[in-house]
Amino acid sequence: MKKLLSIAMLFALVLSLVGCGAESTNEGHGAINLEQEDDVLSGTSESYGIVEVTADKESYNRFTGETNLANDRVDYRPICVSVNNITQCLPQKGLSQCDILFEIETEGGITRTMALFADTRDVELIGSVRSLRNQFMELVYPFDPIIVHIGTSVFADAAIAENNFRTLDANIFRTAIWQDKSRVGRYNTEHTYFTSASLIENGIEATQMRTKSDNTNSAFNFVEEGTKTTPLSGSCSRITWDFSPGYDGDFRYDEDTEMYAAWQHSNQRYDANNAEMLEFENVFIVIAHRDVYPGSESYAGGLPKYDYTTGGEAYYVSNGGYEKCVWVKGDYSSTLSFYHGTVEDLETKSINELEEIEVNTGRSYVGIVREELGDTVTITP
Repeated sequence: MKKLLSIAMLFALVLSLVGCGAESTNEGHGAINLEQEDDVLSGTSESYGIVEVTADKESYNRFTGETNLANDRVDYRPICVSVNNITQCLPQKGLSQCDILFEIETEGGITRTMALFADTRDVELIGSVRSLRNQFMELVYPFDPIIVHIGTSVFADAAIAENNFRTLDANIFRTAIWQDKSRVGRYNTEHTYFTSASLIENGIEATQMRTKSDNTNSAFNFVEEGTKTTPLSGSCSRITWDFSPGYDGDFRYDEDTEMYAAWQHSNQRYDANNAEMLEFENVFIVIAHRDVYPGSESYAGGLPKYDYTTGGEAYYVSNGGYEKCVWVKGDYSSTLSFYHGTVEDLETKSINELEEIEVNTGRSYVGIVREELGDTVTITP
């Protein structure tokens, strides 16, 4: 009964906000709106930079399957950063160094990304940083991460409260964020804020955020390091799809690097920190049911609500090949997993009867695509 009551109260709040455009106040969390952004940011950190890593990098990284993680980060919580992807914010920074990059449509057909790092200490700048959405939090929550963002939606707030979860919100903890003054006047204000290795450390210290974790969930079912697998369905030199009428996904295989380079809007995506292209060993496309949260429909078409409980069709692309497969997640604390099979298999078999896909070691990209655009996925041999 208490849970039903809290949901009802939440929807009532959203309806009041949408109907009158007013903002209610919460002194501890900034202005509450459907999009709680960085309009209250002031007094942000004036310095940023990398943090020296003195430990040997010879431990297992459960997000890439490689033995290149600093030894002092073995039982450390991963860092996830909510990163802007609207065209007007480009270029982004820090994404060439993340272990996993998630991309999902938010409101108005625009996509946003979340970059997951086992260790951010070598990353000079990450961003631009934007607000947190529940569809991202639900994907990374099973890894017990520290999430860095600027503001939230009310639905992300509800998920944070329901799961008793703390995040590093720069709307509250300003020492975790830095404004790029060179962007001011050339970019909208919300595209000028970044975090970094040292700023994240500052934020963790200021919040006394828990850093140790006994969570050992692996991102994928990795092959043995030094070996490679090729997906079963056929060759793939390129995979494309639509997130929305205005945002596309596009990955092209480079035989020399044996990686897939990311493109969007006919432009190759790169990291402004180091001018490196965004490339990944693994590309996953997840076809999922998407609705909108009741009461948010008038806000840029509504805030998307993704259903991760039923599983569905997916694509795994790696090593010049692809496989049409299925994905499963389940409840909020369960990891996203991929299996050989079809949607019909999900309906007639138990998970124990399905074989989990083996995934190549290295960096991975995960794109979540709404069901009605699943047929836009195109494989070029």
